[in-house]
Amino acid sequence: MTTPVPIDREHALRARPVSQVIARTNHPDGSAQVTVPWNPTRFQRWMLRVPANATRTFELDAMGAAVLDLCDGQRRVTQIVQAFGKRFKLDPHEAHSATIGFLRTLIQRGVIAMVIDAATSPDESTNDRAG
Repeated sequence: MTTPVPIDREHALRARPVSQVIARTNHPDGSAQVTVPWNPTRFQRWMLRVPANATRTFELDAMGAAVLDLCDGQRRVTQIVQAFGKRFKLDPHEAHSATIGFLRTLIQRGVIAMVIDAATSPDESTNDRAG
């Protein structure tokens, strides 16, 4: 299991979200049901007797499904914010707050993971400036 590394806002906006979804059912209204692997803590495994291959399922509304569709590992967070704002005709501030907040929720629930390029990671940037 990897340990989360704190990063600053600038680097977070350059990260590339990647979907961790292993199953997805799309609904006619644009919403979706997604299933992701569940990685419970040691205590949860012991207390709840969670099997090794456990999953969790979440319901996403149409806007949430649209954001998840953009989490392809190629687009950066800033590009996702722009695309989401354009699609739903939101002003830049609304698009930014809604998208960033939702991406945080997806990360916490294990629906997406963030890829931070080595060239843009905080440690690399700090080392580049020092050397």
